[in-house]
Amino acid sequence: MEVLYWTDFFLPHIGGVETFGGDLIPALQARGHEVTVVTSSHKTDLPAVEQVGSIPVHRFPMWRALRTNDLRELVSIRRAVSALKRQIRPDITHLHFGATSYLHLQTRAAGGAPTLTTVHALTQKSLTDRTLLGSVVHASRAVNAVSGVGYQLLQRAFPEAADRLSWRPQLGAPSR
Repeated sequence: MEVLYWTDFFLPHIGGVETFGGDLIPALQARGHEVTVVTSSHKTDLPAVEQVGSIPVHRFPMWRALRTNDLRELVSIRRAVSALKRQIRPDITHLHFGATSYLHLQTRAAGGAPTLTTVHALTQKSLTDRTLLGSVVHASRAVNAVSGVGYQLLQRAFPEAADRLSWRPQLGAPSR
């Protein structure tokens, strides 16, 4: 299976999502899956395309273009990401919800793959249909919350998506 792993940040940045990806992707590769990372470039000294261990990583200046509302750069990124999606033809996109999710939505047709979204953090303002989160929830085949509270918030905000929402407590963790 070809997996497109989309995240706002990736190694060498350090954080929960980055650590999770650094563990998950090699485990998927060990099971025979091909995984390609799409992420934003935050540091100018990082190459646009590189191997992080065994993981191919493609960095685009998404954060800068979104933050500065640079339409030319956003159009350029959209074209480049669409070309990459057509090239690798993913079977699934694993999207970690964040600001760059907008560009995934803009290029979804190029890849044609269903989207599995993981939601790590929520704000009250994001919990409506007329937000980026609402658009992502409606466009995703499945949405996974990383906490029981997040799952409950998603269920209340998007009841029509209840059959596509999930949350799995970690072993040994108390469930709510």
